[in-house]
Amino acid sequence: MPNMKKYREYYDRLTEINKLFDNVMNELESKDKEYVTTIYCSCDEKNFGVLRYAFYLGYRYALSIIGDVKPLDIGKIVDKILCTEHELAFTMTFEERECWKCSHLVEDERSDTSEVKEQGEA
Repeated sequence: MPNMKKYREYYDRLTEINKLFDNVMNELESKDKEYVTTIYCSCDEKNFGVLRYAFYLGYRYALSIIGDVKPLDIGKIVDKILCTEHELAFTMTFEERECWKCSHLVEDERSDTSEVKEQGEA
């Protein structure tokens, strides 16, 4: 990650974790490496999610300060705010939201029909 060395404590901790992980991987048999890698990746994904939300909270707080101070016409940056939030996967476009609703409606209908079939079989 660019500029990671700037955050010394986090960088040192992550470097140590990676060294320990490499040592563990070298000691494992090949069949077990896949399981350990899966666990490591899931923990990494969890950390990424936490860091993403932490960034977003700081971002929204900074925007609230800008809104309170109002040095600029806030309407000019709303488009940029929405694009940033979309890139961070915190918002969806109208089309994405409609597709999401439709897919969940189809899933709900499928689960309703499977429940009816199960009740009919019982």
